Amino acid sequence: MGSTTDKAISLQINLSPTDYPLCKQLLRKQISYFYEDVEEIILTVETKKSKGKKFGENFKANCHKLAQLLAELVLTYPKIRIAPVDYSPEIKKAVSKRFFKNTDAIPDKDYRGGPFYSYFFGLYSCKSRYVIHMDSDMFIGGKATQWIHGALKHLQQQSVMFVNPLPGPPNSNFHLKQPYHSRQNRYTYYFKTVTTRFYLTDLDRLTSEQLSIRLINPSLRRIAKGIMQRNFWELPEKLFSDLLKKKGYYRVCYWGENDQNGCFTLHPLIKPESFITNIPKFFELIDKNDFPESQRGWYNIHKDTLRLL
Repeated sequence: MGSTTDKAISLQINLSPTDYPLCKQLLRKQISYFYEDVEEIILTVETKKSKGKKFGENFKANCHKLAQLLAELVLTYPKIRIAPVDYSPEIKKAVSKRFFKNTDAIPDKDYRGGPFYSYFFGLYSCKSRYVIHMDSDMFIGGKATQWIHGALKHLQQQSVMFVNPLPGPPNSNFHLKQPYHSRQNRYTYYFKTVTTRFYLTDLDRLTSEQLSIRLINPSLRRIAKGIMQRNFWELPEKLFSDLLKKKGYYRVCYWGENDQNGCFTLHPLIKPESFITNIPKFFELIDKNDFPESQRGWYNIHKDTLRLL
């Protein structure tokens, strides 16, 4: 079955063996949420271990487990295409040429040791012009189809380069508890910054802009992390944000067309075993839209929400 929209869309999800325990609980839900609305699902699997515990813990130990999980999912969801991150010089050069104007050698990781090249390789692997990118730890609530139709309309505006669901479940007036550039209406906000956790973009437009890779703005903390990694390259989301500011573009955060039918995301700042074990209970909170007021309008999972698990 094809997309329920009139435009072909790829869903692209970044995965790492480090995140296998979370993927085991969450990935199937992420796939099924958008499955009927996309042409293909690209699961981009990190193949190069990062330094340090945050991005590299249990990488080798979980490689086979993640591969086994993905093999099972492919049998259930035939739109899935597994894309192991290819670090060969030929492919890295091709990815660099497509996205960047000032380098033909994309760094493997950012200054923290987090993913860098894998983000662009994931987009490079997509066949569709329109791409929904999502990190492996993102939770989604609401209605996918209605959101996609509205989000694509926003993306047709020349000034809009990225569209996100509403950050956090909505409160009664759909107000956000974070700074934003402007509010267009009850359901739509404009930002001059980008998050790589989740977005919809027009890949043709994005690649035509040609990003500029750059080093970090120095601070003691960033320099210390960069020295540990022997790497001082800035995060991909910072490069995207630089593009918006330079060209006068925006990222839109959009709920939907009415109070009932919309879409939101939530992100766990920390993912201890106790949280991963209780993910099924968290799905129940999402399905019932049963959140404390402190969570509404806020993009990271709040400590008050965690107490309900």
